[in-house]
Amino acid sequence: MCDYTKVTYKCGHYRLLVKAWCNLYVSSQGTKRCLVNVATTEEKTLENCSSM
Repeated sequence: MCDYTKVTYKCGHYRLLVKAWCNLYVSSQGTKRCLVNVATTEEKTLENCSSM
């Protein structure tokens, strides 16, 4: 599983940012996707996402 950081914004939207690609994704050169593993979370309560 690839590790992701979940970033939550003031508006309630969130983004999943890649923290580390897994071996399957790297060896397939990005053609095979794997499950998401949220390894860390981050709260940006003073910022809106870019869609606002």
